[in-house]
Amino acid sequence: MTRSDDPTSSGNSNSMENVRASLSSFLEQYQNPYFLHPSDSTSLVLVSNLLTESNYDSWSQAMKIGLTVKNKLGFINGEIPRPSGELLSSWIIYNGIVTTWILNSLSKEIFASINFSDSAQEIWADLQERYQRKNRPRVFQLRREISNLSQNQDSVTTYYAKLKMLWNERISYRSSCSYGKCNCGGVKNL
Repeated sequence: MTRSDDPTSSGNSNSMENVRASLSSFLEQYQNPYFLHPSDSTSLVLVSNLLTESNYDSWSQAMKIGLTVKNKLGFINGEIPRPSGELLSSWIIYNGIVTTWILNSLSKEIFASINFSDSAQEIWADLQERYQRKNRPRVFQLRREISNLSQNQDSVTTYYAKLKMLWNERISYRSSCSYGKCNCGGVKNL
């Protein structure tokens, strides 16, 4: 083994330190909600299914996943509020990018009716208020479909997929209130 092949040689340890430093720097950047990857343009579409009047729950879940991956969920849930001072100009830019990602994921009909505002959070709240439903007739229908579902000639995998789809939709209609914190809008109506 030559000195250059020895993993304990100082040249190799400097190389490893450089790799660690570069990785650490990249992770610090990526964890910053004001970091923008070169592929994060305003024309980006985060979800494959556009929001329609009937798919809010699945659409919002997919959008939340997409925004979490981009480390921008805080722009819609209030964790990254509009700052004052030196961060304001950066916040305006990144809030605008998140807003375009939301707008890019809307059907033409919903896009035409959107109330534009100064923050992605306000647009998100408007969409949530309009399209998130706690629909009792649909819950009843889902319960009936689940109880009447039978395998028939379907494979176990197909039968399970149908049951899981119905069950997941049923779960999406549950109240999200817990520990005194209401997210379902019920308190708003009191």
